[in-house]
Amino acid sequence: MTVNCYKVAPLVSAFGAWGKKHRLAFESVHDFFTRAEYLKGWVRFEGPWERTADDVIFRKLTETAFPCGGVLVISDSSYRIGLGAFEVDCSNILEFVSRHKELFGDHFFDTDLIMLSQDECAAWLFHHEGVYIYANETMLRTI
Repeated sequence: MTVNCYKVAPLVSAFGAWGKKHRLAFESVHDFFTRAEYLKGWVRFEGPWERTADDVIFRKLTETAFPCGGVLVISDSSYRIGLGAFEVDCSNILEFVSRHKELFGDHFFDTDLIMLSQDECAAWLFHHEGVYIYANETMLRTI
């Protein structure tokens, strides 16, 4: 497996570097996600997402735009001791998603999830209530 499924930096540092690179100011990951909840365009996942395979949810989430280049992933596993944000190349993201449970013991879409494009100012968000959104630069600059 060629996926870099290890933390590239502590979560706060990795998220802060992404925000600085794209000139976005958020106090924390929690602040970012809370403010993003007010974006227009959230889509409800059809059916029971809790019983849907991670790769199926991922394909739905990325229908509008597929990540390119490096992707910073902040999943529930990111908050565990010894883990942090995951940096994954887009060419390996499907493998990372499908092997997440095997590697870390929980589903990729276990609760809230954030995927940030390191090359573009873009984010893919999944909310634990079963809704998701792709937020481009224009949208992110409004929150």
